[in-house]
Amino acid sequence: MSEQIDITTQDGILRIAFNRPEKKNAILPEMYRALADAFERFEKDDRLRVLLLEGRGDTFTAGNDMASFFAPEPDDLESFPTFRLMMSAARCDKPLVAAVNGPAVGIGVTLLLHFDFILAADGATFQTPFVNLGAVPEAGSSQLFPAAIGWRGAAEFLIAGDRMTATRAEQLGLINRVVSPGALTDQALAVARRIAERPPEAVRQTKRLMKGDHMPGMEALMREEIVKFGERIKSAEMREAVSAFLQKRKPDFSKPG
Repeated sequence: MSEQIDITTQDGILRIAFNRPEKKNAILPEMYRALADAFERFEKDDRLRVLLLEGRGDTFTAGNDMASFFAPEPDDLESFPTFRLMMSAARCDKPLVAAVNGPAVGIGVTLLLHFDFILAADGATFQTPFVNLGAVPEAGSSQLFPAAIGWRGAAEFLIAGDRMTATRAEQLGLINRVVSPGALTDQALAVARRIAERPPEAVRQTKRLMKGDHMPGMEALMREEIVKFGERIKSAEMREAVSAFLQKRKPDFSKPG
């Protein structure tokens, strides 16, 4: 278990926190493994009623650690920790709650599209800069974003790659509520506890009914997205974008391809 993912249990609540604040909670491969393991444990353990995802420090998560973008592709997609995490969140029929304390970037946003209740601190921001980096969306977000906030709201995130304030995210319907930073943890825990007190099987069946029979299509979409993402990793555009980011310079996309 990675120490950079903090996991505790309390009153039927599985609390998971990104715990790499010195690096803005950027997610390393071993952190993905710990997250995937925790989500899978949550789904199987009947004693756990609600999952609460948080971030330590001043950032929810900066998304994927940029230095690991060009890691070798997995031979077995099913064992790939990033894909395991995405699929566990998508398949989960227990309640998922998030407390977004600061900037949420990339998968830190797309993962939330599978959550049921999201609170964000005033001052938190949301950004999915996939196109900015020469990449494409993942975690089912190419369909979940338009379904959740409409085509034009999704275009702000996915096509323009814009950064959104918590207030804008609430207006679009991406999150449930904006709260003061000092009240975020207490209010998120209050939501998680309230849900944990409900009849668990009634809650699970209600979530299944709300989601409908969408998983076969969602799984196919997520597989297509991750294949396209892998193709983009090999592209000149993405290599230029990531290199420019690491070198803290403006990328040059003037050359074709």
